[in-house]
Amino acid sequence: MAALQSHGVEVHFELVGRGFPLVMLPPAGFDGSFWRLAGYIDALDDVVTCVPVDPRGLGGSTRPAEAGGYRVGALAGDVLAIADQQGFARFAVSGASLGGAVGMLLAAEYPDRVAGLVLSGMCPVFDYSELRHTWRYLARLAREAGDVADAFRHVCDQEGLPADSWIRRAEQGDADVVASLLEGLVEYDWDRRVNPSAVTSPTLVVLGDLEDPTAVTAPVVEVMPRAQRVTLAAVGHVGGPSTPSGC
Repeated sequence: MAALQSHGVEVHFELVGRGFPLVMLPPAGFDGSFWRLAGYIDALDDVVTCVPVDPRGLGGSTRPAEAGGYRVGALAGDVLAIADQQGFARFAVSGASLGGAVGMLLAAEYPDRVAGLVLSGMCPVFDYSELRHTWRYLARLAREAGDVADAFRHVCDQEGLPADSWIRRAEQGDADVVASLLEGLVEYDWDRRVNPSAVTSPTLVVLGDLEDPTAVTAPVVEVMPRAQRVTLAAVGHVGGPSTPSGC
């Protein structure tokens, strides 16, 4: 495990494998071990350098002193700090759900650094108002429940994930931290700065057909300069990134 200081926060990450760097950003509630537990690192470490990152306040990464330290721009800054420390002039990003939002920001704002992007359970949109509403709702739910793991298991039940799925047993982060990370997505100027045409890096968007049943993301991907969209049959938001075939 490696670490660095980024604006007062100690950010932990791993460097596994060899080849072009692939920064791996987990969904809300998970630290970087998500990618190892799901089997991605074992599947990829002979072709890329896997760089799974613990988001602020999760895993080995410390909590910021102020709530503003959870903003999505700070999370993106942590990735850039890691890349600079390691001498990565360019790197690819794989992000699931909340991690995908960070990846979208990086690709739109720093196209000279992001060589490629894989999004699972996340996609740029023409109007971010619904996503903002969802992020606020999930943040409130996390704070009210006080137990992210219980809420997450309920989602697994809704999606019909097998009872023995590893993701049901995975450790979840502190509810206040998870809520703060979700709230940190809301205030960013997504509509102006991360419109679909702004994401010019080669991009693969992976979605379960249960989370996008009417294919509302299809016309979005069409206007992205270098993007492809893949849908996974009978898979929802959680099921997509939880197996290596999903991202």
